[in-house]
Amino acid sequence: MRARGFSLVELSVVVLIIGILLTMGIGAMNATQENQASSTTAQRQALVKEALIGYLRRNSRLPCPDTDFAAPDGVENRATPNDPTTACSARFGVLPYVTLGLSRDAVRDGWGNFFSYHVSNTAGANTDWTLTAGFRSGNTGTVTVNDRKGAAVTAIATAVVAVIVSHGRNGLGAYGIGGTRNTLPAAGTDELDNTNGTADTVYFRRDATTSDAATGGAFDDQVMFLTANDLLDPLFRDGSLKTPAAAVNDSFQRIKLALIGHAMGNLSGYGNSSCTVWGSTPSCRVIISADTSNGWTELGNADGVLPYFDLGMTLNDALDPWGMRYRYQLNATVISNGWGGGISSASPAASTVAITLFTRGPDRADGGGDDITITVTVSEIRGYMSALLP
Repeated sequence: MRARGFSLVELSVVVLIIGILLTMGIGAMNATQENQASSTTAQRQALVKEALIGYLRRNSRLPCPDTDFAAPDGVENRATPNDPTTACSARFGVLPYVTLGLSRDAVRDGWGNFFSYHVSNTAGANTDWTLTAGFRSGNTGTVTVNDRKGAAVTAIATAVVAVIVSHGRNGLGAYGIGGTRNTLPAAGTDELDNTNGTADTVYFRRDATTSDAATGGAFDDQVMFLTANDLLDPLFRDGSLKTPAAAVNDSFQRIKLALIGHAMGNLSGYGNSSCTVWGSTPSCRVIISADTSNGWTELGNADGVLPYFDLGMTLNDALDPWGMRYRYQLNATVISNGWGGGISSASPAASTVAITLFTRGPDRADGGGDDITITVTVSEIRGYMSALLP
């Protein structure tokens, strides 16, 4: 019997089936590769987060970006090279992997491009995280990260400290290891906002879309952001840094002892048990007056800020964790004036509040329910220097 071969129709069907299977296989392989690239990106961003926290723990600052874009070397760039007391050259650039103690591959996303890095370094108001001298436990950031649903834009987080951006599969705006920057995203797109950190402090983290017609444009960036809590909570937990409340309490105690110590050597012109007799000895002791501006006391001023120079302190000693000077109030009877004044063994009454210290809290304003206050009574002051009093 003669063997029968495939007809052209049957061969066409077989070829079609093979083509479908190959297409499905290639699609599945591409999907697997994309998932792997996305997973690698997320893992490396998590590693960068831990490296930044560790760097902050050791140095009380975050590194500046690497802005040697033509030939990224992984070293942070500052106004004076290798001088960490000088300002960053820019707030946006490539992650400084050498400064962080990471390998170059650790700061490249799953598609082979460098992560972009934006750090809050605005001077004043506790928003510069790149200078040790400006670092306090109440620091906050300057970056906003938005989400988008259609035309509606909402803030995911404000006061963000640092942002680490993978520019995704399309890589638009990313820097490669050779220093060449990929083509920028189109104007008006959310991906463009993720590349122009030198110009603004707004970023987007939203659902991916391939539709160029979508509001905000096509989007495949993977964005990780770090708030002050993200960076500081690990340091609070391991004891590397005191919480703002604990730091305020420590400052209050140091300031209180400095004020009492100053009073022990600061004689009133008056003596006797009522501090009303001029020239009588031993003299009463007086509490130093408040300051209003320059760190020096202003005689007779009962309400102002701490006169840190007179107390042998620095400005940093007089700042709370939110970068504001401690407010300082006194009972007028414990300040020497033209009619007497000061503290003796009998005057003023033991329960009199002689000193009140305030911090304005996170909102940096008086009132509002977040202020922290300590008071010191005449009785407590006498306990330190009773032998010196008339």
